Amino acid sequence: MDRFHELDRIKKQAEDKKKREQAEREAALKRKVAEKLAQEARPHKIFVSGDMRGNLDKLLSTVQAQAAKVGGAEALLCVGRALPVNEGFEGLIPYLTGEKQVPIETFFIDACPALLQAAPQGRTLCQNLHFLGGYGVKTWPGSSVAIGIVNRNLHACMLMYARPYVCLSVRLSVRLHACM
Repeated sequence: MDRFHELDRIKKQAEDKKKREQAEREAALKRKVAEKLAQEARPHKIFVSGDMRGNLDKLLSTVQAQAAKVGGAEALLCVGRALPVNEGFEGLIPYLTGEKQVPIETFFIDACPALLQAAPQGRTLCQNLHFLGGYGVKTWPGSSVAIGIVNRNLHACMLMYARPYVCLSVRLSVRLHACM
């Protein structure tokens, strides 16, 4: 009889251990989901800039100065002319080759016909530097941007919102000049 009690005790211990492990996994999953929901629900700080015109160094130093004053942001959104018009790409080459790093997630739009034709849906140019393309909805953690170059006059409309709740709503309408 003692052997059966011993086997029952061992079986019960194994079942209890399984239940504890399952409860721990469920609790860890609940914590992870709660953390993700809390991050999505909180307001996101995003810097918005106008024309960069290929001078990424100057823009990033301005962003760093602003971050020192008002605190950092999760992303930088550049609207307007991002690429240089007549000059070469000297300001962007160190970032594209990896000599320099872009310190903040940077998203930009540009109405340059060559860029729109090469990457209409957008493209990552280097780490933390992303062309959003000519149209569509692009997302990053907690936020989405709807982009549209809407007519021959190259007007761009962007609508930014945070998910799952609309807690940050910015509407930008900017006249863009074609880079030829």
